[in-house]
Amino acid sequence: MTAGTRALYFVTTISIAIAALAAPFPAGAQTAKDLKCRGCVGSRDLGKKAVSAKHIKPNAVDSTAIKDASILPADLAATAQPTGAVHAASYITAHSLTPSLSQIYSVEMTAPSNGYAVVIANWTFSTFQGGASASCYVETTPGSGTGVSAYMESDPNDTTSYDAAALTRMFPVGKGKTTFYLNCREMTHDVSVIEPQITAIFVPNKY
Repeated sequence: MTAGTRALYFVTTISIAIAALAAPFPAGAQTAKDLKCRGCVGSRDLGKKAVSAKHIKPNAVDSTAIKDASILPADLAATAQPTGAVHAASYITAHSLTPSLSQIYSVEMTAPSNGYAVVIANWTFSTFQGGASASCYVETTPGSGTGVSAYMESDPNDTTSYDAAALTRMFPVGKGKTTFYLNCREMTHDVSVIEPQITAIFVPNKY
């Protein structure tokens, strides 16, 4: 091979190599290895519902991964809703009773979901006649009396009587507003109810 021939062969070989490098070839996705990148993938890089429960290992998310106050009651399931309470009290007027059951006092509760309400009512019966009697109920309907009652009866020889009384009941409630009533009546003589109070506590479940 002459010098001219060798030069031509060398140039031809280089040209073929360059052409091979420049030729297009199909691209393929590959898994990156040993990738170290803190914060390079954020919430903006993920599509909606791209990450579901199956992508998260058990116990991978704990309290240290959740920002304080970032989870609100509205974010929780119905059975995980927090307990809440409302309270109403009357310290001024004496409520005179009649022989018919009537609403004496009430409180309204707004439940965040279906659950239960523990309702506690307390008051004082007052009479200035011996042998007076009366009863009260805690209900979800004004003027009704179907559940357990609190009953008082004064001593026939005692013309002044004050008897403290209380009731506790639990009701199933739906999401939204429910009103609880203290309904009372006198059976004999004149009886009044003074300082009634009602507390309603919402709980999401019973065990």
